[in-house]
Amino acid sequence: MTSKNGFSTALHDAVVHGGGREVAEALRNGADLNAQDKSGNTALFLAASAGNVEAVEALLDAGADLEIENSWGNTPLWAATFRSRGDGTVIQALLQRGADADHKNASGSSPRTLAARVANYDLERFFLEG
Repeated sequence: MTSKNGFSTALHDAVVHGGGREVAEALRNGADLNAQDKSGNTALFLAASAGNVEAVEALLDAGADLEIENSWGNTPLWAATFRSRGDGTVIQALLQRGADADHKNASGSSPRTLAARVANYDLERFFLEG
């Protein structure tokens, strides 16, 4: 089912266009927490990609699955690492909730190895404790 804004679910839409309150409302209205779009992305993946820490926290509080892979084998932590632009807020939130820093995608790249390869930001520091 597609939401009125073209996203695969109302929860995906809430993540992209809202924050924690909108996510909580979508969940109260029966949204599937771990529903995947045509690319396999969950709402948590989209929130992590966008750096939307408020939505990430709301989804994690609701019990979102940290390790669901999209079509390329990427997890929300991989997305957060890829899109962080040096801000580790979402990376840290996911790691603190138990995300696997060494979960390899279809190309054999994990969030930890991706962080080591990003040259223009020091992302490795967010993975030192994990």
